[in-house]
Amino acid sequence: MALTKIESTGLRSGLKQTINIGGGDQVTSNSLTVDVESGEFVAVSLTCNVTSVSFSNLPPTGTYSGAVIEFTYPDAVSRTITWGSAIKWPSNTAPTLTTTAGQSDTFVFTTDDNGTTIHAYTAGQAQY
Repeated sequence: MALTKIESTGLRSGLKQTINIGGGDQVTSNSLTVDVESGEFVAVSLTCNVTSVSFSNLPPTGTYSGAVIEFTYPDAVSRTITWGSAIKWPSNTAPTLTTTAGQSDTFVFTTDDNGTTIHAYTAGQAQY
């Protein structure tokens, strides 16, 4: 059996971004843009609906990249996220978001083709 050596994932370990949806940062008109060079872990306080999710500063095709986004719900209001056509969920079905105040949902996103296809996975839901 042959083994393949992976030189680098292109991730900048240890960097975290905090984004408040509905106010400033990388959010415009309820659109979330995750800059992977600023950190691969993103904490988002979800106070309104998100109309689009995108990723910027991804490495070139052939280099693996990814991000983890944790959405925290400050109140018990139901929110929606429109993920976009590049983001692919297992069985082509996005998860149902948590609606309990103080809980969070965590999702993992990976790509190796500069974001043409972004594979999305649920890492945890309704977490305290």
